[in-house]
Amino acid sequence: MLTPQELIVKVNGSDIASIRGILNKIIDVALDPNSNAIDLKNLIETDPPLTAKILRRANSVYYGMPRKVADILESIMFIGFESVKELAISQAVVDLFQNGAVSSGRYSRNALWVHSVAVASCGKLIARRELRKNGNEIYTAGLLHDIGLIVIDQFLRNDFLNMIKAMEHQNQSIWQAEEDVFQFCHDEIGGLLLKEWNFPDSISLAVRDAERPTQDQLDRHEVTALLHMAHFCCQERKLGYIEAMPRDTELYQHCLENFGIEERAMDFIMDDVEEQIHQMVEHDWF
Repeated sequence: MLTPQELIVKVNGSDIASIRGILNKIIDVALDPNSNAIDLKNLIETDPPLTAKILRRANSVYYGMPRKVADILESIMFIGFESVKELAISQAVVDLFQNGAVSSGRYSRNALWVHSVAVASCGKLIARRELRKNGNEIYTAGLLHDIGLIVIDQFLRNDFLNMIKAMEHQNQSIWQAEEDVFQFCHDEIGGLLLKEWNFPDSISLAVRDAERPTQDQLDRHEVTALLHMAHFCCQERKLGYIEAMPRDTELYQHCLENFGIEERAMDFIMDDVEEQIHQMVEHDWF
């Protein structure tokens, strides 16, 4: 069986690594408070396939555009700078989840993508509504928090699919099932990969730690705490593929108290996330 480091080497020599360059640049623009619409437009247009994907989405019924837009700058004008940044990040990674029809039991890559979009959207709404922040870091972390599963799926597929079946039949947590088969877990792989790709520490640490954090990690790293909350809520609402894992209500409540967020506010956020996912499914985003 491969070690985590050997698996990362394989990833870096594969098609998965093709998203690294453009995604790093988009994240740099998204996290730079001095970036503007022209910076984003110029970056996106260096990648024609990404440009085409974003224009296709921007012109979808989901956004209700008054007329068709023909370029990225028009898209930014009509649907907003933040929305186009989110589109750019999501469209840069979507193929990782939607290429191939791999499935086993409740698992499929498409269901995992639905779950990842839901977690990203929830984290973004918590950041914007409750913390008055733009939420770009948590949105990116949410989209990528299960990239370790995609890596294991792609490079250790037969063992991965057998692991999924065993987990469901034996009522194990996904972490226990992964440890039994691989001697490592998907959150570890995801964190290692994003660190190797020089993503901001806030994002790589959140991907590594958020699903099973310590209280100290939640207290020290805001994005980890936000991702933990978003993941917890999307698990509770069963949005997309739901990994078998225990839910630590005490840690979730600890996050709410730290941020001064009421349960009622989270209910409203999750209602909106569910509606967003419903609309995306209706308009064939998944």
